Amino acid sequence: WFVGLHSRHEETAPSVRKLSDSPMIATTSPEKPRKHTAPQAAFDEATDTRVVVDVFYHTYAGPTEEHQIVSRRVVQQQLEYLGQASQQNRGFKFILHYTSVGNATVLSPDWVQSLCREYSNNTLSCLHLGHMDQGHEESTLQQLHSHCRSVDDNAKKKQEHLVVYIHSKGAFLHKEAPAIQALNEKWMPPLTLAPITPACLASLLPKTAGQHHSTPVCNVCGLQFYPMWSLFYPGNMFSAHCSYVSQLLPVHDYATQMQELATQIRSMKPRSRQNQQSTFPDTIWTHMGYKNSDDHYGVGRYSNEHWVGSHPQIRPCDMTPAHQTRLFSQLPPDEVQRIFEQSDSLVQPAPRVPLFQGKWYRFRPGQMKNLVDTAVLQNHQRPHSYFLLPGILYRMYKLYANSSKAFPPPQDSWIWDYYPHGQVWKDKIDLATRKGNLQIESMIW
Repeated sequence: WFVGLHSRHEETAPSVRKLSDSPMIATTSPEKPRKHTAPQAAFDEATDTRVVVDVFYHTYAGPTEEHQIVSRRVVQQQLEYLGQASQQNRGFKFILHYTSVGNATVLSPDWVQSLCREYSNNTLSCLHLGHMDQGHEESTLQQLHSHCRSVDDNAKKKQEHLVVYIHSKGAFLHKEAPAIQALNEKWMPPLTLAPITPACLASLLPKTAGQHHSTPVCNVCGLQFYPMWSLFYPGNMFSAHCSYVSQLLPVHDYATQMQELATQIRSMKPRSRQNQQSTFPDTIWTHMGYKNSDDHYGVGRYSNEHWVGSHPQIRPCDMTPAHQTRLFSQLPPDEVQRIFEQSDSLVQPAPRVPLFQGKWYRFRPGQMKNLVDTAVLQNHQRPHSYFLLPGILYRMYKLYANSSKAFPPPQDSWIWDYYPHGQVWKDKIDLATRKGNLQIESMIW
């Protein structure tokens, strides 16, 4: 199994017990989080002109002594990065909200708070959202989502309210696979540093020229944006604008709908010679290109990684100038930090590598090229490719068509230019919209 692309949610215990009775978390479990709120650094919203960046941090500590050593090392390093970012200031005010999972004594609030003070010179507010004995990343992601939805409607706060999501990648000890453990620990520094880099955060804010405010370049930013086989940030760490995050489905609802959709889609295979009487649903999709696995369909634990890229309005930025996911993992962390701090030009709208020029993980260019050519020959009729633009649009439609002004993607979306036959699918949707038939999916697919 290749962990260079998916995090495998290392920062979690094997089973899930969700936070409950918390105003920021949708859950079904009766367990209450054990909360501890640390003193906040002085921050006067009326006079402080810095942009607030709320960082949501999911931490994990395993049961064994070896796990605990690794967990503390990872958390200590990530808090040092956050403390340094807080001290540098640069127009951003960081506030850390963290959830702890696993062994409660290892990452105690007192220990975390002492590191916050030490590494940030008392400039970083660190708030403990609660502890779970068991849990996955969706608990902290939902905290982030609920926070953005609760942001005051004040125009200025809306315009400049940013969030970051990070997790203690590498804290789950892969004793049986030391090579994987080493790769994850090398990948953690660039994953953590990218979304809190000033250039990444600045890409989410409008540019001001006199009295005019331009639209932000992007609404999500991270180390690398992936356009295949779904839209996501490998490793699942990112910064985002609250105005975008608040439009996403709640994390649990998204996971449920993706599971229902995957169950439906996996049965929608092209008609075979043995089944010439197949009805409409059985003829929509071809699944060629990627194998039938949960990570490709974004279900189970993988839904957490696909969540932030699921909305039709996404405008991604990233910091990786090539398609290699592990590009910055090959450098010492100090060198990565220096490059990120001094190279504002690294942050660009993504994806920046053309689809058929990228050596995407598991990407089969020959097979995908055949799918593209076949679509032309059959005049873009069924079966459509689920892992190319038809499937991406279909997922967006099923998830967000009922949301106000969410679907379809905007006229100037990068999606139409990036994927093969973008204009064909744009015209299809435009025609259905003009006829008032957008809700009739057979008109499009």
